[in-house]
Amino acid sequence: MAVVIVTMIMLIGLLSSNAVGARTVSDTENFLSNLTNGYNVNVRPVVEQLSAVNVTMQLYDKSIMEVDEVQGILSYTTGIKLLWMDYRLRWDPREYGGLQTLANIALSQIWFPEVILSSPVTGRGYLSESWSKARLIWNGIVLTIVLWVLCSVDINLEGWTDRS
Repeated sequence: MAVVIVTMIMLIGLLSSNAVGARTVSDTENFLSNLTNGYNVNVRPVVEQLSAVNVTMQLYDKSIMEVDEVQGILSYTTGIKLLWMDYRLRWDPREYGGLQTLANIALSQIWFPEVILSSPVTGRGYLSESWSKARLIWNGIVLTIVLWVLCSVDINLEGWTDRS
């Protein structure tokens, strides 16, 4: 019998460092109100809607967290970095008090590629959650990093061990 637990958590520390580069709170508030004005998350970030959206995806094996041969549990963590360009999220930093980078933008507020992770052990899961965050850079680059944690009971040691 296999038990699968899949959990995704956001690596907030990396995304929130130097989160806001604006001089004042009103610069940031002004930018955020302009960002959401007329932005439709259902429209892909390309001028020609039949064109592909180039998304860079990097997978980082982080660590094996636990191996429990008795219970048959293998737990590991992998980091997934997604990077793409959204021309609708470009701005001139001079118009917003020098604001060049803004972190902790909810993925529900911007277009996000639908990424499905699938394996025989975990089944299928989507890579975005409502609490996930992104970092925006003034030239339209969007960056998000997600940690994927997998725990599975599916280790068969029959025939490989001698317990005499």
